[in-house]
Amino acid sequence: MVSKPGEASRLITLPESVNSGAKQERVAASATAPAADNPAAAPAETATAPSTAPAGTAPAAQPAEIQVTAVEIEGNRIFVAGKAPVGSSVRGFADETLIGTVVTDASGHFVVDGEVPISVGAHVIRAELLDANGTVVVRASVPFDRPEGEQVSVVAQNSQTASGQGGAMVPVDLAAFEKLRGSLGQAFALLQGLYADGKKPALEELAAARSATEIGLKSIADFRPATIAAAPLAEFVAATAGKAGKALAAVQALPSDIEEVGTELPKIAALIEAVLSPVAPSPDLAKSAGAEATTAPSAPAATQDTAAVPAEPKTIEQEPLTESSNSVIIRRGDTLWQISRRLYGQGVRYTTIYLANSNQIRNPDLIEPGQVFQVPSEALPNAEEIHRKRLSGEPVN
Repeated sequence: MVSKPGEASRLITLPESVNSGAKQERVAASATAPAADNPAAAPAETATAPSTAPAGTAPAAQPAEIQVTAVEIEGNRIFVAGKAPVGSSVRGFADETLIGTVVTDASGHFVVDGEVPISVGAHVIRAELLDANGTVVVRASVPFDRPEGEQVSVVAQNSQTASGQGGAMVPVDLAAFEKLRGSLGQAFALLQGLYADGKKPALEELAAARSATEIGLKSIADFRPATIAAAPLAEFVAATAGKAGKALAAVQALPSDIEEVGTELPKIAALIEAVLSPVAPSPDLAKSAGAEATTAPSAPAATQDTAAVPAEPKTIEQEPLTESSNSVIIRRGDTLWQISRRLYGQGVRYTTIYLANSNQIRNPDLIEPGQVFQVPSEALPNAEEIHRKRLSGEPVN
């Protein structure tokens, strides 16, 4: 809007989302928000979680991603905050214990809470994004060390940046590794098939099948995921790659004679079966990778139907959460006034929190569950004066 003395104001541009349902809700709410110097008129609008989409669905324009931004623990109660597509269903786990299931609000935030005792030490939080049928679309897995104390908070690294983006999210490409193992199984099945039922292959056929098997083994032996934060998963990949290297050396050492290759083939088959047979994951691996153990094949590699193995959903490995003594997760029913009264003794000092989180708070009367705010250890000395300025319409920042 452009305003000049003596002239009518002119609107130059409007936000693209001005007509969105979420925007209209927030504008309508802010137009009626109370504002007076008392608990009923200061930021007393409770944090709510409006949903603009049915549970279990997400707008097509939004990417199917999920992120854990913070965890709070109060005694045996745990609160997990994060971000996901608007209106989508999210299921939270502490280690392998289900915390609960919620629907993200109109701003894409969620808070899953429940009674789950968390001992001091290492744990893993997992959040799963579900589709309309309750199937997991994508997972986010994040480790943290539970500090001592009855009331503690841990937050995602960089979760308080101005952009509002938090926690490095690294996809664990376990599916690509399994695809390589499937390709190896197919290549070796062709090689074995050349000698099935006492057949003797042509030299060109043998060379092609042998080369395909070598390529498959080398791809697994050289596989290096972009990033794997979980040690058990890294050990699984490394162990399988080592077996592939051993099998590759044995295949490359095979003689060129067709009959001699057939004689040595059972020894090669044993080495390759060790590469293709899944290593049973430990509980830590299941938690960190977010993947169920693949059922071990009972048939030889030559008869494996790799296409029948369902693809695992994508798993996002976040950097570990770090302890924070000045962070708070906004829960349903919270207000800045209540938080200020609890931390600073008087609700009117809420402007300290408001200004410290101005990158996230557009209207202090409208805070939303799942947001993670920085809370300074001491209130601003002029916090009450800033509140009065706000009531009179003066700028406060």
